[in-house]
Amino acid sequence: MSVAYKGTNYCGWQIQNNDITVQGVLNQACSRALHLPVKTVGSSRTDRGVHCRQQWVHFDIALLIRSTQYLKHKLNQQLPKDIAVLNIELVKPNLHARFHASSRTYHYSIHKQKNPFLWETSLYHYGALDFNSMQKAAAIIKQNTYFSSFAKIGTNVKHEYCTIYEAVLFETNQELVFRIQANRFLWGMVRALTAELMSVGKGEKSLSDFESLFLKERPKSQLRLAPAHGLTLMEVNLER
Repeated sequence: MSVAYKGTNYCGWQIQNNDITVQGVLNQACSRALHLPVKTVGSSRTDRGVHCRQQWVHFDIALLIRSTQYLKHKLNQQLPKDIAVLNIELVKPNLHARFHASSRTYHYSIHKQKNPFLWETSLYHYGALDFNSMQKAAAIIKQNTYFSSFAKIGTNVKHEYCTIYEAVLFETNQELVFRIQANRFLWGMVRALTAELMSVGKGEKSLSDFESLFLKERPKSQLRLAPAHGLTLMEVNLER
């Protein structure tokens, strides 16, 4: 399945015992629609308040699905208005939404003029941001592979290396957007990078200060994160 959601009302993607999560709600909807227990697996985990335009989810069931289009319609009827199933298809049994994801793309959005239609999905920032300096800092991100200084404490990963395919800023009529694509991301990485990019844009840090963050370890207590609501998982590429 390809799914999208607005993360405002959820404690992230991953299922938790005592909190409402996107995966938990999706599992319940699938189980009701198919009349058997369903456990979904997502291609990416998003934090509390983070949004998603498209990610892949798989589940395995011993049941013949006669119409994926009807199942999509049935699920969307049951799901709340802030979660949507975009597509459903039958795949080979060994296809894994997480392990076969080759890249993930995130956008972090910032708007500089108060807008009631953006406040839940974009960060409102009052004051100047130097776009050119931030763009140069984004280029530094692409030149690096080790992101320990941009990961939240408690990450249970084997290593902190990521391959960055794209790291750019662009402007729309209303927003400044940081776009980043990589093979993988560490916990809190995009929000930490965004916070440091904004420090450069506000003149609080120089480009050399920003570059030095990649050259040495820094205490996790010094990690700064941009607010979650400005971040959106835009797309996940799946190797078939």
